[in-house]
Amino acid sequence: AGGKSILYTADIGSGDDLFLFDGPFDYIISETTHIQPEKLLQALVRYEPETIFLTHIDDEYKLNGWHSHLDKKIKRYFRIAEEGMELEI
Repeated sequence: AGGKSILYTADIGSGDDLFLFDGPFDYIISETTHIQPEKLLQALVRYEPETIFLTHIDDEYKLNGWHSHLDKKIKRYFRIAEEGMELEI
């Protein structure tokens, strides 16, 4: 899209499913219901995206708390998606 590479996931079974694809990716848009936060950090290191957008937040892994406590240098790579949010490329 617009010369950018995007990894988009729907309802995946586990965080390991993020690593079924070859990167790099400019953006990752991933549902997070079955993903442990450490898998998101691994995806950041592996794919080096500009941003990872987090969707379908579930309390199972306490993702909101994890996100709010991230170091500023790492937190800037993660955005919690909101209803109606659009990504302009």
